Amino acid sequence: MGRQVFDVDLTKIYTDQKKFHLGDWYQQQDAKFVFVKYNDGDGNVAGTAGLLCYQIGSASSGFERFEVTCDYDSATIVALLQASVGILQPTLTDGQYGFAQFEGFGQKDITTDTNVTAGARLMAGGANGTVIPHDAGAKLDIGVALEADAAAVLAAGKYKLNIPI
Repeated sequence: MGRQVFDVDLTKIYTDQKKFHLGDWYQQQDAKFVFVKYNDGDGNVAGTAGLLCYQIGSASSGFERFEVTCDYDSATIVALLQASVGILQPTLTDGQYGFAQFEGFGQKDITTDTNVTAGARLMAGGANGTVIPHDAGAKLDIGVALEADAAAVLAAGKYKLNIPI
């Protein structure tokens, strides 16, 4: 992780690392956010605000720590665990920078599979950037739902994140 930063507009899109560096983090009340670089992956998937993003590749494969994608099926994503990083705050395209929330009460509505119930442990879903109830698979928990989803959306404030980054 980088340094703690202040005076952050979480919805701003950055084109470089002049103000913040990858891994810099910001805290707003109980919520924590990390500065990331977006990569649209093999499928050219847009990084829409509210989608879960995953670490893409590794230093040995030419990618930077906190370089992320929402392309769930990208061949370049680290391991099979789909290493979750956070929920994108701005909508990002390939090569842009912004913040992703990794801890605390959710600040954005998130996309689900319509099967999330109150109290469900959450994990990365099988579609780009979606979140689903945890099953018996090996994927790590990313948080918990405080209410059930409605029409494939879990509203901001109705889930709590705890993504180990």
